[in-house]
Amino acid sequence: MFRQNKAKIFLSFALILLPIPIGLLLWDRLPGQIPIHWSAGGADNWASRAFTVFALPLIFAAAYVLCLFFTLRDPKNKNQSGKALGLVFWLLPLTSLLASGMMYASSFGMVFGVLRLMPLVTGLLFAAIGNYLPKCRQNQTLGIRVKWALENEENWNATHRFGGRLWVVCGLAAAACAFLPQRFLISGQLIPLLLISFLPILYSYLYYCRQIKNGELQKPAPTPLTPKKALNIAAPILIILLVGASLFIGDIQYEYGADSFTIHAFFWPDSTINYAEIGHLEYRPEDMRGTRSNGYGSAQLLMGTFVNDEFGFYTRYSYTRCPSCVVLEIGGQTLVLSGKDDAETKALYEELLSRYAPT
Repeated sequence: MFRQNKAKIFLSFALILLPIPIGLLLWDRLPGQIPIHWSAGGADNWASRAFTVFALPLIFAAAYVLCLFFTLRDPKNKNQSGKALGLVFWLLPLTSLLASGMMYASSFGMVFGVLRLMPLVTGLLFAAIGNYLPKCRQNQTLGIRVKWALENEENWNATHRFGGRLWVVCGLAAAACAFLPQRFLISGQLIPLLLISFLPILYSYLYYCRQIKNGELQKPAPTPLTPKKALNIAAPILIILLVGASLFIGDIQYEYGADSFTIHAFFWPDSTINYAEIGHLEYRPEDMRGTRSNGYGSAQLLMGTFVNDEFGFYTRYSYTRCPSCVVLEIGGQTLVLSGKDDAETKALYEELLSRYAPT
């Protein structure tokens, strides 16, 4: 398969690495720090010029080598549809060009709505993949690889026809989210993503059950539960339970010293603040949170970097259900804190007020 597709592989690999020579040509004009992540307020994470120009394309190239390795070594892909293989050859090269292009353009001051561009691009990409799914022949590396489809070609073909239509519809729906109000952007993309992740699996299982009911397949005899099989079943369930539990647990603790206080936070770095650095301290019964651009959010906690109209980018350690907050100005930066409820937040404010000397 490598010999048959050698020209495509070398061309696609060259496209993945194309941002490197482009970056070298632009080297003297590129800033020392280049934006690599955007939020509602614009770019909020930067990387060095060397990392952006060299490391990112090389990471895409390494991922491409892995994809090729597992795809080409699968004997069932010898007769694979050329259109299905085309996704393997061209998906990562296009992604590398798009990602580096946005970073270079942003570093030159070109302003564009990345938060709206990304759902548009990814949604159209989902729709394109959906168009190719029905053409994907049974194999171990490409397509919707669930047990019932892998064991039965009829199930495979039916599942991929259904999955293809679903990916097209959900992809177009995700692309349409680019035009929604900003507060609906994330949830609007999440719903189509969940649908294309789980509905094809459910469809394949129901198709299998129908084949059993109609006598087209013989239900296999139950196999004994071995320790390895039990571990394979228990491990994903345990991971799901742990991830789910993390959404509802955790706390924030404040430790007060003579000259400073320390914020101890669950799932987020601790922070120590000197009282002398506090330039302004204020209690607010209503908290204007804005949008999280980086950090940890759950049903219990909201922490990390946020952005709103009043503060711009600011840092917060707070509880999700507490409506009030304490606002601190520290060296020109804003820090927002809260307790579990209004009473704890008020007590936090009174404690800090008794310890710092306003300037």
